Amino acid sequence: MTCTKGTDIEAKGLLVNDGLEVLEKSHAALEVAPSFPERSQKLREFLIVEGVLEKENNRYRFTKNYAFPSPSTASEIITGNSSNGRTKWHNDRGETVADIESHRTK
Repeated sequence: MTCTKGTDIEAKGLLVNDGLEVLEKSHAALEVAPSFPERSQKLREFLIVEGVLEKENNRYRFTKNYAFPSPSTASEIITGNSSNGRTKWHNDRGETVADIESHRTK
């Protein structure tokens, strides 16, 4: 799965039973929008303090894999915006998490 913001921010991840695991060397936006959720801001600060996110030029880089409780939480951390991860993350065929989930329930 891939989540992007512009041309500089790209993250790779894997859907897991209890959320989405973002892979090491993925990138996250350095700046956050004014609408960035407070819960995500607290998690982002935790990830920086714990060394999971490390500043690299004009963005952050994941220093190791990190499992998020939902695709939306992961996409918010990556994009620095409020985000619907079910539509933001997509696979190589362009299918979103929402698309994949709808196939599983049929």
